[in-house]
Amino acid sequence: MSLIIINKKSLGSTALISLSHKNGNKTTKTIGDLTIISVNEVVTSLNLANYEKYFEAKNGVHTINKNQIETISKLGYTIKDSKSKFEIGEIISKKNHPKSDKLFLLEVITNRKLNIVTNDNKVEIGNKVVVANIGAVLPNGEAILHSKVMGIESEGMLCGGETLGLEKTDGVLKTEGKNGDEFIL
Repeated sequence: MSLIIINKKSLGSTALISLSHKNGNKTTKTIGDLTIISVNEVVTSLNLANYEKYFEAKNGVHTINKNQIETISKLGYTIKDSKSKFEIGEIISKKNHPKSDKLFLLEVITNRKLNIVTNDNKVEIGNKVVVANIGAVLPNGEAILHSKVMGIESEGMLCGGETLGLEKTDGVLKTEGKNGDEFIL
C-alpha cells in the first residue's frame, strides 16, 4: 500500500507518501527534495518537498499512481508495493458482540475472509462495503492497526464516506464491484 497525502494548507508544497505503519526508532535520509523515513531500518514513509516540480496532485489522500512511482524512483527510492489497502468486501455474516449490545461481529469477504467488529447497526448481510485493511492510512492520518475490540480481534475497519474524505454517508459507504478489488480514493 502506498498512499500520497497532499494538504497544501498544513503541509505546503510537501507530499507525504505513506508506505506502512510501524513504531520504533526513526531515522531519516535526505536525497535532494526526497526524505526517506525508516523505523527500525524499514522504510515507512517518504516526504517529497516541492512536489509540484515533479507531478500534479490534488489535496487529499490518493493511491500513488504509476507516474508518481516512476518519479520517486528517479529521485532515489523505489516503491515496491503500491497496492492500496482499501478493498471492496461483502458482508457474509453479522452477529451481536457477546460483550456489547452496540457492537457487531462481521465476516467480510474481500479476496479472503476477514473478521471485523463494527458499531454500524445498518449494515446487512450482502452489503458491498469499503474495507480499510490493517496498514491502511485514512485521510485524517489515522493508521488502521491490528486490534481487539472488547476482547474480539478485528482485522480491519468498514469505512463511511466522510472517513474516506468523500461524501457524507449515513454509516458505512456501500459500493459495487468485485470482492477484493481495490477501492480507489
